[in-house]
Amino acid sequence: MVIDTIYGGITILCIFAGGLWRLHRNQLATESRMVKLEATDELLKQKLNSIHENHTQTVDRVKHVEEVLHSVNVKLGSLDAKFDQVLDLLKTQK
Repeated sequence: MVIDTIYGGITILCIFAGGLWRLHRNQLATESRMVKLEATDELLKQKLNSIHENHTQTVDRVKHVEEVLHSVNVKLGSLDAKFDQVLDLLKTQK
């Protein structure tokens, strides 16, 4: 009877210790998953920032190219007008 009580007490202690061990392992596994998710989240944030910076740089480059093309167009227009003046002068000299 006493031995049964001792075995029962030891069994209850083992079950209790096993339950605590299992809770501890589950907590460690949860923390490990959280660390991985946070790392993945940080990586995705970095990629998003990189994409945003590249987009901003592309927009700036496109604006610069548009400005250069506009200035070239203006210069071509003035050269065309000067060329027409030269042609008119040559026609009048003939």
